[in-house]
Amino acid sequence: MFGIDAATADAWVRIIARRERAGRPMGAMDGWIAVLATVHGLELVTRDEADFAGVMDRMVNPWVERRAP
Repeated sequence: MFGIDAATADAWVRIIARRERAGRPMGAMDGWIAVLATVHGLELVTRDEADFAGVMDRMVNPWVERRAP
């Protein structure tokens, strides 16, 4: 499992604050999901892309058909 240390908690606060400033508040649990994926270099798999927009660099929605480039 992934632990939460001071650096992870600090990253969570920054993500939550950035979303608040942008006028798009993020729920606490979505914030933890985003920060843990980011800190540990994971790709986030979600159906709710809008909830993580502007936060995640690596995100995929397997419920949406993607066309090959």
